[in-house]
Amino acid sequence: MWGDTRAYASLGEKVLTRATTHAAGPYDVPNVKIDCYATYTNNPPAGAFRGFGVTQSCFAVESTMDELARELGMSAIELRRMNALRVGSTTNTGNCCEIA
Repeated sequence: MWGDTRAYASLGEKVLTRATTHAAGPYDVPNVKIDCYATYTNNPPAGAFRGFGVTQSCFAVESTMDELARELGMSAIELRRMNALRVGSTTNTGNCCEIA
């Protein structure tokens, strides 16, 4: 995952850390490895707003789920249901889902 932290680091590291933490979405992904890189660019300085990077990774994950469902010829809802985290699942950060 690459993030544009613009001319100054500001909160770029924190934004990318949050985006990476949520990059598998609410899905059980048994084999996942996510690296993140905050890059300095010549773009004007900016800071984090709402979501702190989570909205970007959420958009990417959910868009991918829609594409996968289309390719598989199945309902996007059913694909999400089949792959959703459940009690006892492990997230991409190694945490156990304990809340039902």
